[in-house]
Amino acid sequence: MEKQNIQFTAMQDAEEWARAKYDKLFVEKPRKLVEQFPVAENPNFWNYPKRKPREDMLFEESNSCHKDFIAQLSKYGAVQNGLIHVSLNLTKWD
Repeated sequence: MEKQNIQFTAMQDAEEWARAKYDKLFVEKPRKLVEQFPVAENPNFWNYPKRKPREDMLFEESNSCHKDFIAQLSKYGAVQNGLIHVSLNLTKWD
């Protein structure tokens, strides 16, 4: 992941950042690819090993994968910005 220059002051900031990141990765980028290389104009471009990206990845509250992605990415952002402190005990493996 790219280095973020955003400073979060609350967990809500991290959640909004994660949601914006979801839209960028799974909605905007695939849409731009399909606009740049339309199937009708470039039929051989999307042949194996490349696959046409899905364009139906809009965020859905009812989809547990979408909610999990947002939750984990917002936790990542919160840890990186010091909102959440994580301590790992790696001294002993059982």
